[in-house]
Amino acid sequence: MDRRDRGKTGPAGAAPAAKPASAVNPPSALSARGLSRHNPGMPMRALRILDRLNRPRSLLRVPLKLAILGATVALACFPRVDRLVKHVRHWRDPNALIAPESPAIQPLVEEFRAALPPDCPPGEVLGRVDEFVTGRIPYAWDWITWTNADYLPTVEEILEAGREDCDGRALIAASILQAVGYEAKLVTDFAHVWVDTPQGETMSPGPVQAITADEGGLAIQPSALAQLPRALSYGVHVFYLHRELIIIAVAWLLLIAPGHGWIRRIVVLMLLVAGLGVIRQAGKDWMSSNLAGQAAGAALLIAGVVVAMVPRRIPLPAAPSPAAPQAPS
Repeated sequence: MDRRDRGKTGPAGAAPAAKPASAVNPPSALSARGLSRHNPGMPMRALRILDRLNRPRSLLRVPLKLAILGATVALACFPRVDRLVKHVRHWRDPNALIAPESPAIQPLVEEFRAALPPDCPPGEVLGRVDEFVTGRIPYAWDWITWTNADYLPTVEEILEAGREDCDGRALIAASILQAVGYEAKLVTDFAHVWVDTPQGETMSPGPVQAITADEGGLAIQPSALAQLPRALSYGVHVFYLHRELIIIAVAWLLLIAPGHGWIRRIVVLMLLVAGLGVIRQAGKDWMSSNLAGQAAGAALLIAGVVVAMVPRRIPLPAAPSPAAPQAPS
């Protein structure tokens, strides 16, 4: 026997025993190949997290994913939780924030009163207070001034910050008007806040008063609920894009399952991003309602969810192998 053939045969020159399947294809190698086939390039830690989220039954998995998405939206829009709590408390009675007697606003009240001509008609007073406040309080979005997507501050906070958006400007205008003898209150159409008085409206009135407030609390006009899509799309249009993309990314990760192929994952991501883009474009004009654009954006988002939730093709059961012929007895 040649030395090169030594060890290739068993006892008595028998042929070498076949290696077990586990030795040729170890289970660990098979699983690793399976993971890399379904999730090329994804970090293993992310795979484990997604796998754990998709293990429970749907009755537990769906609420868990919705809770994660809700927490992501809350943190992206309202990272300052303390200001969110104050914002909700302030909106329970926004007119209580009107402070004509506040020491902080007295210099503005005196300046405005001194600039008013004698016997100035109410309509002119309302126009003058609009021009006066917009000239003294530069416009700035709440997420720039207060970090959160929305915040209704006090008069003192507005004057200390030196800038505000529509609700803060309306609060300053209402405080000045009350100081000079007008009955002023805050009203909103979900997207904009302005001032209403018995003599008329000021601070760029919106198309409809959706929410009003008085001593009895907030009153919502049911017919004005149709303004919500316009307000939401306008808010999406002007808000930070990178925060919205964070929400889209988290929603995408929650929608995909470890067994989804990359083609489906990319299609779902494209639908979600396209839906966000269409809604942003539809909300560029806060005074008009682009229902077609808003509906198209919502349809793209829903399509992304549907594509992600379509179950994978169920493999057909293998055909039974023919029975081996029995040896004659």
